Amino acid sequence: MILRCALIVFFATTIRVEATLPCSSKSEYLDDSLWFTETTCVILNLDESHVDTVSDRLNLPSEEEIALLDPTLPYLSAKLLNISNATKILRIHEGHVPRVYLKPTLLEFLVIDSGTEELLIDAVDNRVTTLLEVSANLLNHVPANVNRLKNLTKLYLCGNLIETVHMDQFNGLEKLHTLYLLANHISTISTTNIVLLPSLCVFSASGNQLETLDISHWEIDKLTTLNVRRNKLQFITGLENRFNQLEVLELRENKVNCQWLEDVSKNRTFAGKLVVSKPCDIHSWSELCCEGDETYSGYLEYRRLTNID
Repeated sequence: MILRCALIVFFATTIRVEATLPCSSKSEYLDDSLWFTETTCVILNLDESHVDTVSDRLNLPSEEEIALLDPTLPYLSAKLLNISNATKILRIHEGHVPRVYLKPTLLEFLVIDSGTEELLIDAVDNRVTTLLEVSANLLNHVPANVNRLKNLTKLYLCGNLIETVHMDQFNGLEKLHTLYLLANHISTISTTNIVLLPSLCVFSASGNQLETLDISHWEIDKLTTLNVRRNKLQFITGLENRFNQLEVLELRENKVNCQWLEDVSKNRTFAGKLVVSKPCDIHSWSELCCEGDETYSGYLEYRRLTNID
């Protein structure tokens, strides 16, 4: 009997239960409450001091939607982060998390203004995640393996430091409906092979540094909106006689060639008023203007690229 009691005392003092991080009360994040719904479990100021000493992991509560507000972690890795399969939406807002891993059980994953430089995606097919956003961060490239997200419908990579986009990276995303690359530093959107995105309706690369854009290898039959506003484009190659469902071609705040614009404007709906009588630099941001005629060097280059006699 004495031995049994001694063993009970021993186990009672040495066996510890893994600690689960609690949700914060709304009063603690009231200023940021508009970001989240009433059912969001918000965890404030997560850092390495919150790592459980038993499991050596960050054990998040079993909640459907979790938001990490102002976390500070060098790498939110698969090993470090313990998320229940019940959690379908994970948001990371602000703070500093340079490297982040996408857990493949998440339906939606959003990383906003968190100083994130790298997003890691498993090199195996993921048929769960439907929405991915990494915006207002420090990505300098489209994340590797993004085309493994086979059920992805919305991809937002806005406000990063991306300079080059290879459209081939998106091949395989057969359910992708919306692709936003706006407000990066993109000067090149290249295509090596045919780009087949059968569900893509909205493409936006506005607010970048594009001087040329060739979409002649894009097989995107459902495209309804092509937004390349606020770039340096004179023309787009491959637009003519294609994309029959295109309803909105947003070209404002470029310096497109007038003759090219006339060539492609048939049966197109443009955002903004079409103005052709004055140089672009004296028009308001709300106007779609153009410069030059059929003798303009930009238009001659367009004719050469498209083999127009």
